[in-house]
Amino acid sequence: MRNPPGLWRTREALCLVLAYAAAATVCAFLPLADHLGFEFAAALTLVAAVASPFVGFAAMKSEKSIEPDLQRPARAAARAGWFTAAALVVPAALILLNSLRRPICDPIAGSIWLLVLAAPTAWLAATLGALSRLVTSRLRWAIAIVFFVEVASIVTSVAAVYLGPPIFGFDHFFGYFPGPIYDETILVTPALLSFRAASVLWGVTAIAAAGALSSGDRVARRMHAWWAGCLAGLLIAISSLWGSDLGWRTTDRLLRAALSGEIHVDNLVLHFPRDWSDREVEGLVRNATFDAAQLERAFGIVPTHPVHIWMYRSADQKRRLTGAYSVVYAKPYRHEVHLNPGGYPHGSLRHELVHALAGEFSRGPWLTPGGLVPNAALVEGFAVAYDLDDGTLTSTQEAKAMRDLKLAPNLERLLAPTGFVAEASTRAYAYAGAFIRYLDSRFGVAAMRTLYLTGDLKELGQPDLLIRDFERMLDTVTTDANARASSARRNARPSIFRRSCAREVAALVDLAFALSGNRLGDQALAKFDAACALQPSDASLVRDKLGVAIRMRPNSLSRILEIADALWAHPNLDPSLEGSSRVLVGDELWRQRDFARARAQYDSASVLPLDPETRRAVRIRLRATTDALLASLVMPFYTEAGGVFAQMVRMSDALAHRPNDALLLYLVGRQFYIRGADDKAAELTERAHAVGLGDAELVRHNLATLVVAHARRNRCDDAERARVNLRAAPGSATEDAVATDWVARCQFAIARGWKPLQ
Repeated sequence: MRNPPGLWRTREALCLVLAYAAAATVCAFLPLADHLGFEFAAALTLVAAVASPFVGFAAMKSEKSIEPDLQRPARAAARAGWFTAAALVVPAALILLNSLRRPICDPIAGSIWLLVLAAPTAWLAATLGALSRLVTSRLRWAIAIVFFVEVASIVTSVAAVYLGPPIFGFDHFFGYFPGPIYDETILVTPALLSFRAASVLWGVTAIAAAGALSSGDRVARRMHAWWAGCLAGLLIAISSLWGSDLGWRTTDRLLRAALSGEIHVDNLVLHFPRDWSDREVEGLVRNATFDAAQLERAFGIVPTHPVHIWMYRSADQKRRLTGAYSVVYAKPYRHEVHLNPGGYPHGSLRHELVHALAGEFSRGPWLTPGGLVPNAALVEGFAVAYDLDDGTLTSTQEAKAMRDLKLAPNLERLLAPTGFVAEASTRAYAYAGAFIRYLDSRFGVAAMRTLYLTGDLKELGQPDLLIRDFERMLDTVTTDANARASSARRNARPSIFRRSCAREVAALVDLAFALSGNRLGDQALAKFDAACALQPSDASLVRDKLGVAIRMRPNSLSRILEIADALWAHPNLDPSLEGSSRVLVGDELWRQRDFARARAQYDSASVLPLDPETRRAVRIRLRATTDALLASLVMPFYTEAGGVFAQMVRMSDALAHRPNDALLLYLVGRQFYIRGADDKAAELTERAHAVGLGDAELVRHNLATLVVAHARRNRCDDAERARVNLRAAPGSATEDAVATDWVARCQFAIARGWKPLQ
């Protein structure tokens, strides 16, 4: 026999194809994996890692069945690799058939994932199997060799993620772990492509090694040995010397090189870009030391480990170095948090510090409750419960609103190992946080530390009774239509597992916004059309499309109104979404001097239940449109592109003629506040309060501005007086909480001897 039998005839090849087909069939009924995309490719990568070596075994066995002089082990290894990679066409075809019952999403991008993830693994695992079968004549030993190599590979990859700062990981056999599931867009990066190219080259190395071990002529063996040695040495050198530069892994040393600014203060080590301004650095120092001190007092602990805070230059830099883009995260067992840049105070810093500091009274490999599999509901519930309520609603009010709207998650399932991840993130975080805050109010912080240590609700009582008591407490909380509308908007989007083509839609939306930023309006709207076609139930996509259409001037009014009408006719439109979109359309109509229809849009929005920000926007516009002078001053501020500073100067000048116009005082004061001119902001907002704004929503917002303006100038007594006035005005509990926090920050700064932040 001159050639080995056809590989496709072997039992192992048939089993591989059946395994691929079975995986595709199962994936067809799994969320996220039910189409040609990342999760589908990742599932096939696992199957290929396990099943492909057996095709390599069969290929080498077939090769050995022919005359010794005609045997070509390298040929057998290559045949196995090509077959296992080419066989991926079968599951790809099967999953495309699934499009008969669900959207096909983006088959081109999905095919790329299949080529980048599953194909290199199939190639490498098959060639490794062939080489192992050549090394030993015993099948069990060949299986043992493959098992050892693959396990060693995954252990090394997992160790790099566990021991280092990133939350992404590459592995030659098991592909790619991209990081947090809440980052919905997963990119094919240069780092991934170069790593998978290395996986392919390791397969080529295995083929060359098989040729070096053949019984053929000496020259051929030497050539194969030379290639095997050179390739192996080159790949090891690249991984060891340049792996970090290529983005294959991230180390503390690499992070310190990227974020070379470093300050040690209290029990914190702050890392930040070296070229940050003194004000940015000082803001981070004040923010971190205050939040840490507050949490240490709340938990009753003295930390035994310094906490490292890594503040990245941008979300893009953080994704490149750690794998996380919009998601900020903590590694409690490493006593560190990783953050995107933010304002002062930073919106996520305290939340992540809870994770890091709570590790002081926890145990296990992650220093979180739950052991090997963290109990995410307890972990994130703690962070929400001990964070500041700085949104529209407190976590308790949010939980109550969700119950009223029939959106509340099942708390018993939420506390299960995978229940938290399966739920929509906004719902899961808020509901778990409200539950932990309830337990803290009932049992105290010492019991909470015990709960975090053990991860067992039975430490506090029967779990079902605790849940029942919590939800009975929620039934006593009152929420109005505005609160429910605000909650409905935040919690409208279901979990990523319940959305069709979730990752593809996220990628389309990201691309659409990028195109609009480059003034490519038509292309951006086309991407939104594609996204809406994949997720027709998501009204927020139409709202985003409307916003882009309005920003892309010049754009025809008829086109804008067509998109708006489609949004307002959407079956899943909620009041907050409708209200904010009517303000947008009203502003565009005003810009085009169609004043009557603009006023009609503001009137329509005013009768809807809205979040506080949208309510203020509507009321300001309605008041301005009834006064010719106010309209000439205020409306251009909202409707003219750019020139905000010029409009602010015009309104400031108008105050000389109308010094007691409370709305002008409020608006100009807010602009000085936004620009950090706190003395002027305090003067104007004080005057606006004295004159009287005549609207409870604006009164509270004006007082909230006054509290912060005084606090930032270290005038703590004035800030406290404004806070007392704010609390006396009926309204939002979260505004009270934020004002109290600012007064505490002011007092902390005085105690530290800090001057006002310049």
